[in-house]
Amino acid sequence: YFFFLMTLISGSIISISSTSWFGAWIGLELNLMSFIPLIAFKMNPLFSEAALKYFLIQALGSVLFISSSFLLMSFYSFSLLSIFLALLLKLGGAPFHFWFPQVMEGLKWPQIFLLSTIQKLAPLTLISYLMNNEILIKITIFSAILSALIGSLGGLNLTMLRKIIAFSSINHLSWMLMAISISDSSWLFYFFIYSLIVLSITSVFHKLQTFSLSMLIQSDQNSTLHAT
Repeated sequence: YFFFLMTLISGSIISISSTSWFGAWIGLELNLMSFIPLIAFKMNPLFSEAALKYFLIQALGSVLFISSSFLLMSFYSFSLLSIFLALLLKLGGAPFHFWFPQVMEGLKWPQIFLLSTIQKLAPLTLISYLMNNEILIKITIFSAILSALIGSLGGLNLTMLRKIIAFSSINHLSWMLMAISISDSSWLFYFFIYSLIVLSITSVFHKLQTFSLSMLIQSDQNSTLHAT
């Protein structure tokens, strides 16, 4: 577990510090191949399904990313747009958010923390490198607004905590995308604060082994009874 966690972090660092799109792709692939075992570390059908869904989506994003990077010299504007869309797909940002709640539903709380925070760091950083393009800035703002709407409305009337966290993550992603269009320091500060919040929430839920609002209420009632 520790080995895969270290290689996952290493993959993110390689992507962020790379001076070429190919190097960034290598880092993203290392990150992907490290996260899959962390999801499916137990032979459980729910975890295996989540791992398969995550792998297929990320593989699709990776193919689009690397093929677009090879075409940069010939079709510069189109390739930049394709790279941006590939990164947005990997992030689970609107309108490519459909896979995110489904995968989150099949994860345990430590993996939910990783997917909501560390797994977003490299794609967000790579998107920030594209913010010298006026068209991509406008598309980023559009995606941010759409993510805010979907994240806010999608979380209504839900009782499963993992899905609530998933739509909350989509909503917070909208603020990060909006901050990216402003400055690097803005989104990095927001990302840091958001990561601390998610860490505290997932740690509590992991300790309580709570996955729904009813379980959360029940555990609160039990703790109250023990206190009295």
